[in-house]
Amino acid sequence: MKANPEIYLNRMTWGRTRLKKRDTTPVEGIDVVVAGHTILDAPRWLGNVHFIDTGAFLNQGRLTLLPLDVLSPPDPEITP
Repeated sequence: MKANPEIYLNRMTWGRTRLKKRDTTPVEGIDVVVAGHTILDAPRWLGNVHFIDTGAFLNQGRLTLLPLDVLSPPDPEITP
């Protein structure tokens, strides 16, 4: 990322490869990622990435909310 941060920032903001390939490989070193910029009919969860853009700004769009416990890393001290 040090070589050319603009390339990486652009890919992180606008990249759609994970969605197109339905890649469930987790993003390493990160607990969870919440992403938008690609309007979907329904939210999708691929690996540790939540795609939540359901077009809330559109007339027929919907607002997507995620419960905070979904975004929190699991606590190894708590067992179900």
